[in-house]
This record gives sequence, C-alpha cells and structure tokens, in this order.
Amino acid sequence: SSSDELSRTIAEYENAILSSGSLAQDIHCSAVDAAGNIYVAGRSPGYSGFGAEFTFNGTTITLNNGNNFIIKTNSSGVVQWYKSIGGTNNPLSKITSICADNNGNVYIAGQHNGNGTYNFNFDGTIITSLSGSNDGFLAKCNSSGTLQWLSNFQGTNTESISKITCDSAGNVYAALSFTSSVLNIQGIIYNNNMANGSEDNLVLKINSTTAAVIWGRQLVSNGTGYVSTMSMSVDNNQNIYLCGNFSGSVNFGGVSLSSTPVGNIFITKISDTGTAQWAAHGKSNQFALVSDITITASSSSVVVTGGFKGNLFFEGTSASSIDTIYNSSLDYDAYVVKLTSAGQVLNIA
Repeated sequence: SSSDELSRTIAEYENAILSSGSLAQDIHCSAVDAAGNIYVAGRSPGYSGFGAEFTFNGTTITLNNGNNFIIKTNSSGVVQWYKSIGGTNNPLSKITSICADNNGNVYIAGQHNGNGTYNFNFDGTIITSLSGSNDGFLAKCNSSGTLQWLSNFQGTNTESISKITCDSAGNVYAALSFTSSVLNIQGIIYNNNMANGSEDNLVLKINSTTAAVIWGRQLVSNGTGYVSTMSMSVDNNQNIYLCGNFSGSVNFGGVSLSSTPVGNIFITKISDTGTAQWAAHGKSNQFALVSDITITASSSSVVVTGGFKGNLFFEGTSASSIDTIYNSSLDYDAYVVKLTSAGQVLNIA
C-alpha cells in the first residue's frame, strides 16, 4: 500500500542519515500521490547548508540553494528528483507542509526569515524579503519537479503557512497565521483582531493553475485569546475540515465557540464556497491538544486524534450528538474521536 511504501522510504532515509557523515537531516513532512510516488521534505542543520551533501537511498543530495530540501521517489524509493530551498542570510526558512494532487503536481509550503534584507531561493527562483520579517510561501511543482509558480505572503511582521491540502478538483488549501496588523493578499485586506501582536489565522482556497485566491476565511478570536490551526482535510465535495486549539472565543464566520478555562479543541467544517457549516468543541479540565484530522473515503464521517490529561469531553452540534467524557488514568493519554459530516459525535476512544 502507499502507506507501507511511505514507511519503508522514510526508514531507508533514516538509514541514509546514519551513513551521511557528520550531517543529520530532519524530515518535517511527507506525502504520497495517486501513482504511489512519495515526497519527503526536511532541513539540514546549520545556518547555511550550502554545498552540504547527504545520501538518500543511494542518491547524493547536494544542497546548493539552501538548507531545505524536497525529494520525490517512486514507489520503490528510487529518487526521481530533488529541490534545494532556502537562500542567503536566511537561517530560519522551513518547509512545514506538502501535498500532491491527482495529476502528480506537488505543493510546498512554509516560512522564510533572514537577517537584514535577504533572498529566499526556491531552487533558483529568488524572492527578496523585508528586513527582519518572517514570510509565508507556497509553491507548485509539476510531476517533473519544474516550478510552476511561487507565492509569497508578506506583511510587516510574521506570516507562516502551517498546513496545506489538495482536493480532487485541482484546488489547494492553506492554513496561514499572521501577526502583522494588516495583511494584503492579492488586494484583499485582512486585519489582525488579536491583542498584543498575537497570531491571527486564515484559511485560503487557491486555484492551483493560476495561484489566485478563490476565497479566504478568517478564524476570528475575541482579541484576548488565540486560535491555532493544527491540521485540515478536504472531502469529495470540496468541504474543508479544520481542527486546532483555541482560548477565549472564536468565530469561524457565523459559527462561534467559547472556551473553558483550560484545554480547548475546535473542529469545524467550511463549505466549498467558504461558509462555515458547524463547529464542535473538545474540552478538558486539565490539558488537551489536537494533532490530525482525517475524512473517511465516503466523506460521511471525520476522525480527529490528539492527546490530553484529566477528563475529555466532546460537544457535538445537536442534542442527538453523543457527548462523551473520558477519564484519563495516566499522566498523558491519546484519544480518537469520530464525528459525522454534520458534526455529531459518534464515539471517542
């Protein structure tokens, strides 16, 4: 299966690290396309990484353009191509998420940051960024690894893309955070509603052919709390599901949640046109985090995973929802919760 192939390739990569001399590479994210090709992205240590080399399953990877890399292999783990990403005077650049569409295109997202005015280098394509700012980027490469477009998300402070995903119709979705007071994305203005320069959050739907933003949905807090999107997934009808943590109150565009004093989890569904459908609330009396969200093949239900301490309670969208409490007997527990596509809690384990 594709998951077995991905696990095998990552194991081969870890073995390659052991034979790569004094360097040690970190994998940050991975993806598998419809044909079973595997993509891994990561970072080499140090502030430059230029000219650094390591061996990946018998292929020498040379980082000539920066200390980040993305590697494509076939289903047997044989390297097809790789890209070196980073640039000069840019120590904090990082690939945070990748996804592949049904046509074999791959999308790469993350952040870049440098000292003074610096160049961000995506395998030879250059973006000059503002001094001291942290910008988000999103790129598309075709199945041969040729760059199709590169978008930069730049304000006066910090921007970063934490997660991307693709749908079957050729759209890509990005979860973007920003601390700039105002963020201009293709002429659309988003104001930061958070207090004290905290992160505000956006979800963007982007046309994968033109890189044009189709819509943006801001996850609005009351200004004294926070919102952090940890994972997202898209169903067969282009509905997008998000999960994360929050405090205070959060509005997803007509659908709101208010937090309890401690651990708070949100799960929300947004339609293909950017309209919020519902939001479910996970609560703990001690501590709770969310890590991933997955949609079943039929798009009839959604599964969310994470960890918690104390008691965990999920509140669904209606009285018919099975609101469930789980008593943790350990210092830290994992959980799996399943909901219907309408936001009703089915079970928790």
